[in-house]
Amino acid sequence: MSAAIAVRQAIDRDQSIQGSVQVIPESRIVLQGSVPSEQKKNEIEQAARQAAPGVRIDSNLTVRQW
Repeated sequence: MSAAIAVRQAIDRDQSIQGSVQVIPESRIVLQGSVPSEQKKNEIEQAARQAAPGVRIDSNLTVRQW
């Protein structure tokens, strides 16, 4: 399984953010999108690191301000 698929599956387990975060496979994983809180951002970044150990994870996630 590719790192991008593993990360997508890890993120999809959280129903509160489904569809709002993109996983862009390259020579690294790029997380892009918006999330409801700083805590959720940290959780997603941690899930990505655990799902794709050894792969560079670049986070462009933003916390929604509304």
